[in-house]
Amino acid sequence: MLELGGSDPFIVCEDADIDKASDGAVKGRFINCGQSCIASKRFIVVKKIANEFIEKFVQKVEGLDVGDPLADDTDLGPLVNAGGLKKIDSQVKESIKEGAEILTGGEQMEGRKGVFL
Repeated sequence: MLELGGSDPFIVCEDADIDKASDGAVKGRFINCGQSCIASKRFIVVKKIANEFIEKFVQKVEGLDVGDPLADDTDLGPLVNAGGLKKIDSQVKESIKEGAEILTGGEQMEGRKGVFL
């Protein structure tokens, strides 16, 4: 299958090096703060290794530095505005109603100047 649209898959097969795959997945999803047309958007992981992959992926996401988008050590900056936050918050809540599970994050980050989720 050839992927030519905007739903860039990240596929992890059974024989993958889970540590390297999870590193690549985090980089692939959060490159340019996740605002890239080539950022990974769907993760397809073989069931046999899914739990291990998810655990490492979540651990690495939680290690990302959230802050000033102009700082060299920042991995994730703020959303563009309060409207963007409201829209994404609504999408998260709707996804939960439809059966999604939040593994990390998913809430507005308090105590920061800017609009962070």
